[in-house]
Amino acid sequence: MSRFVQAVRRCSAWGMAAAFVAAWSCGLGTGCRRAPSQKPTTVNVCLHGGAQRGLTLYELRANTGTVTVAAIRLDKQGCGRFRFGNDSLSLFALQTDALGDTAGASAPLVLFPTVGGTLAVEADYADLVGSAHVNDAAGEADSLHILPFQRAQQACERLNREAADYWRGVRYEADANRIYDSLVESLDRRYHAHKAESLRLAARYPNTLVPVYLAQLPFGNRPLFDPQDPADLRLLSEWAAAMRQNLPGNPHVTRFADNIERLEQLQRLQAVQRERNHEKDTSRSHRP
Repeated sequence: MSRFVQAVRRCSAWGMAAAFVAAWSCGLGTGCRRAPSQKPTTVNVCLHGGAQRGLTLYELRANTGTVTVAAIRLDKQGCGRFRFGNDSLSLFALQTDALGDTAGASAPLVLFPTVGGTLAVEADYADLVGSAHVNDAAGEADSLHILPFQRAQQACERLNREAADYWRGVRYEADANRIYDSLVESLDRRYHAHKAESLRLAARYPNTLVPVYLAQLPFGNRPLFDPQDPADLRLLSEWAAAMRQNLPGNPHVTRFADNIERLEQLQRLQAVQRERNHEKDTSRSHRP
């Protein structure tokens, strides 16, 4: 489960490197800011099976964490509206109430509304991500680009849970090693395919916050992009540079880029220390 989803669920009633990258989801920065939009941003929602039920819209701010934009009760048709002011692109999530006494809430639907724009969401109350149809009057909302990937991310989380459950049931069988290797191979194929799609999206939409969203996603019990991996860190650095150019002053981008720079500096210092240690070991080995 992503830190994005975890943060939303912690704020609802139900619910050292990687932390740097994910820290973007921890309000709005105090750096360069655009003048507030005169026109409020609107999210219109109609949810099948949502009549008279609760729905909350959260904003995941860059520096102060997850905050509630509004909590509403949908009307008899399952429809409602959120209107709010914001002065720069940000990340939002829709979260339903718990579905029953024993069932949790539907997985949050991540949204990227344009500043001052209108976003229309139609979905099933019990499955926001899997059933959502998102429309934007201007045809520019990043939510339109990322929705299929959100569904793929949900499927990957389900696949990892199912694989873990299956393994717990067969790990003591005679051919457990073969089963384990097969599971790992299958999950690795899905991991690389999912990561390849992430790279495609990040390259296609560098003028959005989509790369920020992608950078903090997990795949099972490992990050999709590991900032401790030099190759992944280089990718994250490229994303940060592109977003800084396309979205100057955006608080999410500023925080993300600053954290990547700190990680790069840390890796350089660690490399220098390893070289010094190697020189010391070599010097000791040549002493008479």
